[in-house]
Amino acid sequence: MRPDEPYWNESKNVEVASIYLNSLLSETAKKKAVSLHLTVGSQPVWRISTELVPVPDTNIMTSDSLNQIIGVVLSEEEIVMLKEQKQLVIVKTIADAFRFRINIFYQKRLPSLTFFYIPEHISSISELLLPPIVADLARMHSGLLVISGTHGSGKTTTAASIIEQINQTQKRRIISLEKPVEYSFVSKQSIIEQRQIGQDTPSFKDGIRMCLEEDVDVV
Repeated sequence: MRPDEPYWNESKNVEVASIYLNSLLSETAKKKAVSLHLTVGSQPVWRISTELVPVPDTNIMTSDSLNQIIGVVLSEEEIVMLKEQKQLVIVKTIADAFRFRINIFYQKRLPSLTFFYIPEHISSISELLLPPIVADLARMHSGLLVISGTHGSGKTTTAASIIEQINQTQKRRIISLEKPVEYSFVSKQSIIEQRQIGQDTPSFKDGIRMCLEEDVDVV
């Protein structure tokens, strides 16, 4: 890339941006913050529980600093996708330890990033204090289960806990269709295969069609 392109970085700046981002995200995980918001004109902000909390001892974010961070986070292929689509949702493991869903988009032609922390541990139904009927739903042999709610209400976490309940207690073949893949499962009693839309299958429709032709117990 040329120096005048949006995500060009000098090697020194890349290193500084990487260290800064790793520090921010490490603290985000330690604080058990739901998310970290990076926006031009504001200092970094955590959402802890339901409250927005400015990250202490941080400076106002600039367009240059956010573009540097984007250059650290994204691969060359992902940078091309962002340029074309003007928005991107991906999942990355940062500093070989912390997993985040990253939303990158533009507002007023300026970049913004939101990092949503994905805990390594998949909480059980009981740990989430869900009603006992949810465990009964995990024992269904047929039917359609719909999990709905507002953003941040725990839809993905609830779905993951149900899948993990099946994984620990039943011998099933499970295929997930996700965009992007967030929680990473380890097969136990069940076999779990996670497919990312756009990477492992072209669309949800194509993924569902494939499942109709496979020996699958749970989708």
